[in-house]
Amino acid sequence: MILVTFIAFFLFLIVLSILKTNNLTPALFNGLHQIPYHDKVGHFILMGILAYLAIASISPWLKSKNIQHPQLIIGSIITLVIIIEETSQAYFPSRSCSWLDAAAGITGVIIAAMIYKLISPATPLSHSDSSY
Repeated sequence: MILVTFIAFFLFLIVLSILKTNNLTPALFNGLHQIPYHDKVGHFILMGILAYLAIASISPWLKSKNIQHPQLIIGSIITLVIIIEETSQAYFPSRSCSWLDAAAGITGVIIAAMIYKLISPATPLSHSDSSY
């Protein structure tokens, strides 16, 4: 179920980016410009949610394949996507490339990975790992 949520949220972010690129931002977001640093806060929250959902949905599968540090791998991939997406904004007149936006998004990814690590259930030991 969390994988479906991750995919849906990722698609929501793609649609939101396309709308923003074409100056079609939904009316829901019109009042946000009054909040100080709304853009940075938005990047932090949205990328943090994306990272948490990605880590929560993909980490168990990576762990089952004996891949070490899945949070680092997934976080690195999302960080790369953030950098590519932010850089691509330089090529659209309606957008602006901001490394502070990228930094806010990457910070959201780091915090999300830390939160997942703190609250994720510990992997139970198998019978072969326990000392009876």
